[in-house]
Amino acid sequence: MDGRLVVVALILFVNALGSGLILPLLPFFATEMAASPFAVGLLIATLPLCATLVGPPLGVLADRHGRRPVLLFSVAGTLIGFVLLGVAQTLPVVFLARAVDGASAGNTSTARAAIADITPRKARAGGLGVTFAMESLGLILGPVLGAVFSPYGLRVSAFVAAGIALVCLLLVLVAFPETRPDDPAPATGRGGLRLDELLAALRSGRTRAMVLLAFAVQLLVMMMWGTLALHANALFGFAGREMGYVSAFAAAVGIASQVALLRLLTRRVAERPILAGALVAMGAGQLLLAAADAPPVLLAGVALMAGAFNVAMPTAMGLASRLAAEHEQGALMGTLSSAVSAASVAGPVAGGLLFGFSPRGSYAVAAAVALAASVATGWASCARRAPTTSYGS
Repeated sequence: MDGRLVVVALILFVNALGSGLILPLLPFFATEMAASPFAVGLLIATLPLCATLVGPPLGVLADRHGRRPVLLFSVAGTLIGFVLLGVAQTLPVVFLARAVDGASAGNTSTARAAIADITPRKARAGGLGVTFAMESLGLILGPVLGAVFSPYGLRVSAFVAAGIALVCLLLVLVAFPETRPDDPAPATGRGGLRLDELLAALRSGRTRAMVLLAFAVQLLVMMMWGTLALHANALFGFAGREMGYVSAFAAAVGIASQVALLRLLTRRVAERPILAGALVAMGAGQLLLAAADAPPVLLAGVALMAGAFNVAMPTAMGLASRLAAEHEQGALMGTLSSAVSAASVAGPVAGGLLFGFSPRGSYAVAAAVALAASVATGWASCARRAPTTSYGS
C-alpha cells in the first residue's frame, strides 16, 4: 500500500476521532445553557449547513493552491472550534464554535482529493473505501473517549477533542506531502471564485449524476438514523444503552464492508452495477426496518443499510472521481462533500416528518427512493473513458 495513503487514512482517523468524541455531547452543551429542543436541533445542523456552503469553494482552492494549505486551514478551524466550545459560557458562543468548524470543513473532502491524486483511476473506489473505514473506526472510538472523559465535565471533553485536532494538525504539518498533480488548473480558472466554477461538478453531464446519487445515498442513511431510536424504542423499548450497541454494530458492519466486501467487488464487477446493487440492498434494509417485528429483524435491516451504504458511497465518489479530470479532483470532492452535508441536514428532517405520519410507512417511502436511485444509476449517462479536459471544455 502507498505510504501516502496510510498517512491520509491516519489523518482522517484522527479527525473522525475528535468529531466522534464531541458529537454525542453537543446536546448536553446546549441543554446546560437552557436551550430549547429546537435550538438543540439547530445547533446540530449548524456545522453541516456551513459545510454545505463552503465545500465547493474549498475544493476549488485545493485545486488552485494545493491540498496541503487547504487541509491545514481546515484542521486549524476544527481546532479553534473545539477550543471555543471548551471556553463557551453562553449558547451563542457554542453556535459560533460549530459555525467556525463548519466554515472550515474541508478536512475530509481535501483528504479524499489527495486519495484521488495518489491512486490509479480504476482503484479509486477501493482507496476511498479504506479512508471511509478509518473514519468509521474513529467515529466508533470517539464516543468511547467521550464516555471516559464526560465525568470530568463537558469542557474537559471539548479540550480533549481540541488536543486530538492538534495531533491531526501536526500530522498534516510533518507527514502530509503535497499530492496535487504538477499540471495546474487551466489559466481560465485563476482569479476570483466564480459561481460557474463552484458549481462545475453539478453542471457537468459527466459528474452531475454521481453528485446527485451521493446525495441520495446519504439522504437514505440519515433518514434511517434520524428516526431509528424512536422506532426501536416504540417497538422493543430500546433506550440509550441498546442504541449504543446498535450504532457500534452498524459501524462494525460498515468497516467490514469497506475493508473486505468493497475491495472484492471492485476487483470483479464494474462500479456502476456495484452502486446499483448497493442501492437495492439499502432499499431491502429499509423494508426490513418497516416490517420489523422482532429485534433480529431490526438488526438485519440496520446491517443491510450499514453494509450497503459503505459500499455505495465510496463507489459513487470513486466513479465521480474517474469521470473528472485530474486538476478538478479538489472541486469535485468539495461539491460531493457539500452534497453529503446537505443530505445530512435534509435526511433527519424528511425522515422525521414521514415518521410522524406513519412510522413503518416512512421506511417504505425510503425504500422506494432507494429503488428509484438504483434505476437512475442504470440510466445515468457518463463518459466511458477517463476525461482529459476540464468541466467547461
